[in-house]
Amino acid sequence: MLITFLCAQELNTELIHNYQYEANVNDIWGYSTPLGDEYAIVGLQNGTSIVFVSQDEIYEVAFIPGENSTWRDIKEWNNHIYIGTENGSGGIQIVSMENPSNPELIQVWDGIGSSHNIMIDDGYLYIIGADNEDLYILDLQNPSNPELIGTWSGDYFHDVCIKNDLLFGCAIGTNMMHILDISDKSNPYSIGFFEDVPAAHACWVDPLNDVLVTASETTGGHIMNWDISNLNDIQLISEWAPDSSESKSAHNVFIRDNYAYISYYVFGLQILDITNPTEPQLAGYYDTYPGMDGLFNGAWGTYPYQPSCNIYISDRQTGLYVIKFEDCLGVDPEDPIPPQNFTVYSDYLTQNLVQLNWENSELLYDNTQLLNFDIFIYENSQLIEILNNSENSYIRNNLIDGENYTYKLIVKDTNTDSLSIPVSKSVWVGGHPNPNPPQILSSQFNNLNVQIELRMPSFQHDNTPLDDLAYLIAIRNGSIIDTTPVIIDELILFQDNPFNGYFYEYNFFVVDNESPVNLSEISNPIEIYAGQYPSNLIIPLCQATTDNALHFQQDLTRLDLESLFLTINQFLDLESYTNIQNLFLFSGIFPNDCNINENIQNKLSNLLSNGKNIYLEGSDIWTNLNHTNLYSQFNINVISNIDVNFFEFYGVNGSLTEGLILDYMGQNNWIDYLHSIPPAYPILTDFNLEYALTIANPQENFNTIANSFELAGISDEIQRLILIQNIIEFLINSNNPNWIKGDVNYNNIVNIIDIILIIEFIIEIQNPNEVEYWISDLNDDDIINIQDITLIINQILAN
Repeated sequence: MLITFLCAQELNTELIHNYQYEANVNDIWGYSTPLGDEYAIVGLQNGTSIVFVSQDEIYEVAFIPGENSTWRDIKEWNNHIYIGTENGSGGIQIVSMENPSNPELIQVWDGIGSSHNIMIDDGYLYIIGADNEDLYILDLQNPSNPELIGTWSGDYFHDVCIKNDLLFGCAIGTNMMHILDISDKSNPYSIGFFEDVPAAHACWVDPLNDVLVTASETTGGHIMNWDISNLNDIQLISEWAPDSSESKSAHNVFIRDNYAYISYYVFGLQILDITNPTEPQLAGYYDTYPGMDGLFNGAWGTYPYQPSCNIYISDRQTGLYVIKFEDCLGVDPEDPIPPQNFTVYSDYLTQNLVQLNWENSELLYDNTQLLNFDIFIYENSQLIEILNNSENSYIRNNLIDGENYTYKLIVKDTNTDSLSIPVSKSVWVGGHPNPNPPQILSSQFNNLNVQIELRMPSFQHDNTPLDDLAYLIAIRNGSIIDTTPVIIDELILFQDNPFNGYFYEYNFFVVDNESPVNLSEISNPIEIYAGQYPSNLIIPLCQATTDNALHFQQDLTRLDLESLFLTINQFLDLESYTNIQNLFLFSGIFPNDCNINENIQNKLSNLLSNGKNIYLEGSDIWTNLNHTNLYSQFNINVISNIDVNFFEFYGVNGSLTEGLILDYMGQNNWIDYLHSIPPAYPILTDFNLEYALTIANPQENFNTIANSFELAGISDEIQRLILIQNIIEFLINSNNPNWIKGDVNYNNIVNIIDIILIIEFIIEIQNPNEVEYWISDLNDDDIINIQDITLIINQILAN
């Protein structure tokens, strides 16, 4: 790893402004008008501050109140600001910047309550760290009224970055990066992941290279550069951190030109030259935070994208900073503002020509009127036309059908010869040659065969009208299995008869009747299980627990029990519960535990309400699930959550695990100490029965088991298989312990001695162990008090 030594507050940077707040600061973004006015959008503990910034002035133009929260995330699209927050009811605030001197909160999108982060790319808003789903996708075609069009779940994302149709998701809890195909925004799907990204917090894709930059938020969190040219073989190519950062952390990262801009908490803004990403070099920095105290103090965010090259930094304690970086390439105030709303168009009805349209801003960046100017039109980097300032459209004829052309417009001030920055668009003459893929509308297995309903495309890949279509091609598990003649916009019911008992992945594409033929992209995959599910389903709740789940499946096979391994997405897609008895879910032990989001919780609650039994394994999760509906369905409380190593667990006398002594070699960090609430009871405890590690909960319509260690960590195979047999026996038959309520001294007689012992528990002369507590709580209200004394007296008198 490259280590850079820092010794001054700034390097190749210059402070322009520091604007301070009374409230703590969090995220930051920027906004600029076509006239060249620039604004910093600053997230605060109690809302969002919108600040006008120029070389000479800085002042707040508006404050958008918000519910109190440490976290806000801010992005901009089409003259609107979008603000997410982890406040549970904050939603996504939408602020109109149509009049930037008077920003207005016009809408709160309430499709979610809380979110940790948001991203906007090409007119779509991506929400992460929210309720229910791990990713929401909203269409911003109407920027004041977003439309939810797609979701994805599979791992908790802390942040995302996007390149074309690929989304990279930072899974901070599982130390990995996920890769999603988002070409169909209504149906994003995973195409891979890579690991060993510690506490993956933020990322950005270098637009000039196939390089992904990640920032890790943890003790020793730093910058990592990854070669993503081959998604099947992603390689770490370099790492970077400032000197003395072993106990500090990076936070957010963005890329402009050849530079990565990193908000590095106590180190302020760090700027890396990544021209050669295998050897990143420190190019500049500005330290916003005095001293080195704390892990998460200092620079939270940065925004390096203003045309002026004013770079914004948000420091949690010291406010908004505006700096200049000497190597940033910005615009000159006397340069023309480039053409706006530039479009290029061609389709099969306009073969051999392209229509160009734009709007002339007629201004310089300093807001001076631009009176005399020419418009230079380039085609594939060759100048083809110069128009005067009265023109805002152009038709290019005699082009080759099916070829791709790139057009670029530049405005030239004829008085000073100053040039605008270019605007460019690409277009296929006659429309894109390839049709869009077919759309999968629905799928099912109807006890006889697989049925998939599809809609054939009406448009080419660039969304120009489609003029012809020939065949639908069906793929199952990577092999072509069927070819069907189709027409444009046709509704097709595809049927297949595979062997039962397996998951099958189906994809489809279409071809036209040109010569040579043009193929669409392959549709997003859809998975279907053929046949009835077996009685036992095994689900790892994230990638980190896959090995434990597979280990458990092998144990069930040793016990001659049928089972099926499901991914988290397959689990969430379960619709038919026929034949299913037991579900075994693996959430892992800290630090490799999984986030059990509300979507998973709701699915589990639905399964319980349908009479299915659940075994849920994990530690740290029971603390995190406290106060949820799912938590209450296991009838447990968490006594404590302490980093202590265990090497033996003990079966409880009088329960189904009596006599078991289990040697443990599994993960040990932060195992939750559990307490049972009757009718639930402990079946595995420590030696002194002070706390439970496994709790069985018999109910009228279902049974659950809460476990806070790894079954796979029981080293003796015979011991482990006996325990698994006992667990399945309980889930199916809801066995109860043979303890007698009120018989605290275990002599099979309830008498005055037991009353004395219970009184000693009440007045805290001694503390009951887990079994004594269960026996003493006669009315099952999880409190030992005078009511229990009354009940035991009545019991003695009745006998």
